Amino acid sequence: MSRLYSIPLNGLKDGDYTYDYEVDADFFRAFEGSQIGECNLKLTVELQKVSGQYNLCFLLSGQVRVVCDRCLGEFMHAVESENRLIVKTGEKFDDSDPDLLIIPAGESELDLSQFIYDFSHLAIPIRKIHPVGEDGKSLCDPEMLKRISNVKGDNAGSRPEWDKLRELLHDN
Repeated sequence: MSRLYSIPLNGLKDGDYTYDYEVDADFFRAFEGSQIGECNLKLTVELQKVSGQYNLCFLLSGQVRVVCDRCLGEFMHAVESENRLIVKTGEKFDDSDPDLLIIPAGESELDLSQFIYDFSHLAIPIRKIHPVGEDGKSLCDPEMLKRISNVKGDNAGSRPEWDKLRELLHDN
């Protein structure tokens, strides 16, 4: 991964530091299986060094292209998150605790790439639905909603497999 997303640790004195990054689709292409393609993300990393310990706060905001769970149309979804990470030095590398990273003493830089990747994906909501427009109506594809409505309604026929699904629909 590019050193663009690394923080040099050598010579870093105790105190507060701020690092700003812009993250786009090129960043996510470097990771196999990324769910993020088109995006426009801004990341601020606030680092506080206190006696050999690094306290990091990742502030992420921007937009990510997602697929609507209702109509399958793509749209830019706003994301925002705040994540914290504590980095300490030790004898060997240990990332078994999701909130604490141990890096070997003498490490010259901290690569943030994997954390940026993880925190960006975690910022995407589980349920992604088009927002509501100024007129109060959903921005979902109306043609697709019409098709779904036809399948959900009584137009599905009297097939037994649909009857069970209709029962589930009415139970919720």
